[in-house]
Parts: sequence; C-alpha cells; structure tokens
Amino acid sequence: MIGWAELTQLQWREPLWLLLATQPLLFGLLQALRRQRQGRYAAPALRPWVVDADAGTGTPWRRAAAAASWMAWVLLAVAAAGPRVPLAVAGEAPMAPATLLVLLDASPSMQATDIRPQRLRRARIELDELRARAGRLRIGVMVYAGRPHLLVPPTADADALDFYLDQLETLVLPTAGSRHAVALEAAGAALAGTDHAALLWITDGDFGASGEPAEAAAEDGARLEAAASALAEAGVPLYILGVGTAEGAAVPTPEGGWLHVHDRPVISRLDAGRLQVLAARGGGAFSPVRADDGDWRRLYDAGIAARLPAPEAAQDDILWRELYRWALLPGFLLLLAPPLLRARMAGTAPLAAVLLLGLLLPLPSSPLQAAEAEQRAYQALTSGEYAAAAEFYGRVAGFRGLLGEGVGRYRQEDYETATARFGQAVLAAGSDAERALALHNLGNSQFRLGDYAGALASFRDALNYQPERVTTRHNLALSEVLLEAVEERLGEGLAERAGTGPVSRRAAEGLEVGENTTVSLADGENEAFVPDPVDPDALPEALILRGLERLRLTQPTQGVDRDRVRREQAVGIARLRMEALADDQPLLWKTLFELEEGFVSPLDEPARMQGVAPW
Repeated sequence: MIGWAELTQLQWREPLWLLLATQPLLFGLLQALRRQRQGRYAAPALRPWVVDADAGTGTPWRRAAAAASWMAWVLLAVAAAGPRVPLAVAGEAPMAPATLLVLLDASPSMQATDIRPQRLRRARIELDELRARAGRLRIGVMVYAGRPHLLVPPTADADALDFYLDQLETLVLPTAGSRHAVALEAAGAALAGTDHAALLWITDGDFGASGEPAEAAAEDGARLEAAASALAEAGVPLYILGVGTAEGAAVPTPEGGWLHVHDRPVISRLDAGRLQVLAARGGGAFSPVRADDGDWRRLYDAGIAARLPAPEAAQDDILWRELYRWALLPGFLLLLAPPLLRARMAGTAPLAAVLLLGLLLPLPSSPLQAAEAEQRAYQALTSGEYAAAAEFYGRVAGFRGLLGEGVGRYRQEDYETATARFGQAVLAAGSDAERALALHNLGNSQFRLGDYAGALASFRDALNYQPERVTTRHNLALSEVLLEAVEERLGEGLAERAGTGPVSRRAAEGLEVGENTTVSLADGENEAFVPDPVDPDALPEALILRGLERLRLTQPTQGVDRDRVRREQAVGIARLRMEALADDQPLLWKTLFELEEGFVSPLDEPARMQGVAPW
C-alpha cells in the first residue's frame, strides 16, 4: 500500500501526458457546438417536434457510459504521465557505494537436512536477515557447484534482489560437485577493481575429501588458501557463514534416495576448523549458522559493516517506485464499459460480453487436427511431395513438426531453412536419441551448405548422445577430411582453380557421400529417401569448391577460423534456445547456465567432472 508520506513526494516522469485527460472536454465542446448548430434548424416552438428529447441530457445509461469514458481517459493519462515516488523517503541516508558479494554454495550437499529446514533453504532465510541489516548496501550473488555463475550483479534494488533469491531452491547447475577453490577465485576476479568491497561465503564446509584422490584434495586445499590470501591482499575481506553441522547428514538425490559411494551413503559434514583458517587468511571472520542473530552480529555488525564505509551525504541516483500500473488496468476496463452499456441499451449485452471475452482467449488446438496434419505430412514426404510435406509438418507442434519440416526443406534443397528447423528441433528434443537424430540432420544440412566446420561440430555433438551411430561417425570423418582439404587449398592460394591433390584422393577413398548425408525422421528410416545421384570422380572436388565458396561468402579474405565458427554457432544456438523458452524461470536459468558452461544441448542430469566428488 501507498502511505500519505509517500504521496506527498509524488512526481511525474512525463507530466505533459496529463493533457490527455482533456480529451473528453474537447469532445464535449464539439458536441455542444454540434447541438448549437442543430438548434438553429427550427423555430423554438417547433424544436420539440424535430429534436430528440434525450439528446441533451441523455438516458441514465448514456450518462453512465459518458462518465466511464471520461474516467478511462483520466486514468490512462495518469498512467502515461508516469506517477512515481522515491524509494528513499525524506530523512533517510542515501545509498552507500560499498559492495558485498555473496558466494553461495549450491552443490548437491546443500540439500542435506542436518540444519532445519534444509541447508540451502536456511541459507535463503539467512540472506533475508542479512538484507534487513544491510540497508542500502549493494549486494550481488554468485552461485556455484562444479563451476561458478553470477546470479545477481551487485545492486541496491531490493525488489530485484528478492526476485533472484526466490530462484535459489529451483536452480539446477550444469556441473555437479563442490569446487570451492574455483568459486573463490571467480568471486575475487568479479570484485577486482571494486572499491570498498567484501566477500561473504555461505557454504556447508564439505570439502569432499572422501570422494577425491589425496593429491587432488591437497591441491584444492592449497588453491583455497591462496585464493583467500589473494582476497586479503586486494583489500577484500572474506567472511564465512557455515551452514551445516559436524555430525552431518546423508546427501539426498533428486529421485528421493541417498547418494552412495562404495555402497555406503555419503555423509556431508561441516569442517568448521578449515573454514575458520580460511577466514583468518582472508582477513575476515567465520561463524556457524545460529538460531539467534549471533552469527550476523559477528559477521555483519562487527565485521562487514565496520569495514565498509558509511553512507555518503549525497547521492545523485534515485531509485523510484513506479505507480502507473494502479491507473493502467482500471483505465482499460473503464474503456470497455461504454460499448457494454450501449449493448445493454440495445438488449445485446450478453452477446457483446461474450465477444469481448473471446478477444482475450486463445483458440484451442485440436489434437485430432494435429494428428491428421502429421499423417498427411508423412504421406506427402514418402510420396516425394516435399513442399506439401514441409507445409503440413509446419502445422505440427514440437519436435516431430520441426524435424519433419526440416526434412521436407532439405529434400527441396532449401538447406538454409532446413538448418534452422533442425537447430530448433535440437532444442525441442525430449530425449538423447531425439537430440542425436536432430544433430545428425543438422550436420547434414550444414554439410550441404559447405559449412564443414559447423557440420563437424554437429556430428561430434550427436555422437555425445548416441556414440554407436555409424552414419554419424562416417559423416564426421568426411567433414573432417573436407575441412582439412579446404584449409590446405586456402593455404596454397589455389582457390581459383581445381586440383586433384592427395587430400582430394583421401576424400574419395571409401567415403560414400550421398546415402549417408540423407536426413531422416528416425533411426533406420534412411531407406525412405532415394540417395542423390553423384559422380564419385567429380564429387570430392565439387565439395571442396563448395566449402571454398561458403568461406568466400562469409570471410572472403581469411582462412578457416575454427574458434570464430564455434563462437558464431554458440551464439546462434543460444538465440534459438532463448526463443524456445517460455516464462519458466527454473528452465530459463538452467538453460543460461548450460550455455555459460558450453553445453550445446540440454542436460538430463548434472555432468560429472573427473576427480571431483559429485556432491
């Protein structure tokens, strides 16, 4: 709710938009002029016989409709003018320039329940207590498991911070494990060059010693101490909040069981002694989580608040609370009132209400229609009517529709469109087999375009999901040979003339292009398509020239830059994946983190790293 003290500080972003509220007055003035002209139509004694008696005052329904219309214009004008109040009311100190970065352990061991209600959930509660003490301190959040990710850049916007913190319990990080040293180094790098900063590390203090080789554990311990010391040298004190107990608890799995190593459940324990040593090296303090506020009295009141500067006397930037939405929705509703009132006068109010409601409701799609479209699409595809097949598959939602449309476009030799559809099919795939199939077809389309670097990457990704696919391995080898041939030709400066060197002969030996680069709807369906007739003697040279032409169109004066190709492909895949996401915050964050770690396609479960305990 908005208090009177806030309303006294009300300001307008664009006050000239308030003139929009005069529209009903202008319209009323025009109506009065019109009635004045009509009044001269007849003598006063005859006027009642030719003028509608209700034209001046109107019926109650007309007056109500006019009042609703006037109020709608006023409210819309208020919304357009942008009413707002400052978040910092008079008498408060302005925002401090200091920054606190929270490094939050989100590894699987944080799901243990030795701390009630649960380690990660308790960390969220503790962060709320911290925010209540921190006032206008700029707070950022970095989460980590196997690898770190910046969840919230440092901000003083309390609403934004709350929004991101609400996602903590549903976050699924791509890589399992607890690589504390890597996370601490990343946090230090994020704060590099920041004046008046501190780092708060919230962790369960489980260093996974039982799941790592002794040498790896020792190396990780040395990196941790070095990272803590580097923070102190950079003037960034390290404060640690331990969320766990020395007795520990078993680490749960998403399926509802317990994580086992060597047939024994993994018990995650807080190593308070080690955390205390790290905090001392980092120039800060350590405290285990407490039921009272003793942890924050030690870490924040006597530590962070004492080390960071007090708020300045002036602040140029103002954070605003926008109030336009309180006028926007009522204004639109009142704008719909006059048509409904006129329909009420005409006796068609129910019909008008149904029509207005229909404008807000989407038309449901029929499963029978979708099934019929897919059946007709497949019949058209098998009969060689590829344009019709692509059109019908375009009406089918999901993976099957995207894959089928891609196959139709491919058979029409529209490889650009086919590449786009297969890329979308990769994102819509619901299993590893579907992803492998879509990636295989994507590689074939890129191959036909002469994009051998892209095809090589797609075939490799397909083999990650289905290593036993023979045709994918065959096409991978062919793409690799052709890419080498193109690079060799560019290196020799012979792009303008054909050649039959040793690389061309290698491409011709044992590599049957036509049949294996045929796209399919499922495993074993290659026989549904007739291979392209290709002259084996002319094929390798034609493919090399196709690759050279592709490079000429994309980078006419340079050779093959594999890193650039990978970056461009990653950007394209990221764009497609973002377009495919609905308003699903857990899925959105999962996808963003997977892209940050370089995973091209969605993961069914977090990946494991060699030598790193998965909790």
